[in-house]
Amino acid sequence: MGRGVGELDARVPYPVRLTLDRRNGAPYSYLASQSFTLEASALVVTLFIENTGRDALPFGLGLHPFLTREADTELSAAAGGLWLCGDDFLPIRHVSVPPAWQFGVAYPMPAAMVNNALTGWSGRTSVMWPKRWLSLTICADTDYYVLYAPAGQNFFCFELVDHPINAVNLPGGGAAHGMTVLAPGEGLTREFSFTVERSGEAKRRGRPKQPAGQKARKTAAAVR
Repeated sequence: MGRGVGELDARVPYPVRLTLDRRNGAPYSYLASQSFTLEASALVVTLFIENTGRDALPFGLGLHPFLTREADTELSAAAGGLWLCGDDFLPIRHVSVPPAWQFGVAYPMPAAMVNNALTGWSGRTSVMWPKRWLSLTICADTDYYVLYAPAGQNFFCFELVDHPINAVNLPGGGAAHGMTVLAPGEGLTREFSFTVERSGEAKRRGRPKQPAGQKARKTAAAVR
């Protein structure tokens, strides 16, 4: 969403909508919005950004929700690849996901520090807190996630993103690593849902109808 102070859009009482006007920025000039909607037991967050500049540039969107981490917290977030990082945590090499980080099924959080982007994500993740009998299902139309899990802390961040960190400086540029090149006047939308349930309820009801891992790029001339 960029840095700056968002403004509450009073014209839209529900859902709640924040807007950010950076049309005076350079080289990135844009309008952005973030909307929050409650649908039954799910929180749906929608991001939108419009390129209001003169040049076509790569854009990407994402959310960075921080979650409680306990000794028994488990994560299910299957992915196909992993960006290895240097000492500055910037990605340097793409490899297959090691077994300890595959998260194909519910798996305990790694004990060591993790701050890496994973690729080929299905768009669906489950976080479980067994002692609390709670689970959180996360769905998004992004293909990457960044797992930030500092060792010994009681939190972690599951970042749902279009691209890895520093994508514009990786070989091939941002467009080769998940970013979307927007011409002037074009826009990009992403949707994220967070559903809290008692453990076992999601399994009984089956998978959600929302397609996962399929990017729904949308263009528009103005923020809707």
